[in-house]
Amino acid sequence: MLDTRGKDDVESPLGEWTRVECICSGSRIQIKVNDTQVNEAFDVYPSAGKILLELEGFEIFFRKVELHLLQK
Repeated sequence: MLDTRGKDDVESPLGEWTRVECICSGSRIQIKVNDTQVNEAFDVYPSAGKILLELEGFEIFFRKVELHLLQK
């Protein structure tokens, strides 16, 4: 099995599930992997639309997908 992770990667070890959170608030998106922020974008356009889940280059499995409204 090909493993492309580095020594500082925040993903779970092979064979374990990784938790990914995508927090979208207005025109801001924040991405967390196993509770560690890995990316953030501001002034995102469009700020509404379809939700797409993908991984480039590798097969991906989703165990559970949840959607939650943000508290105002």
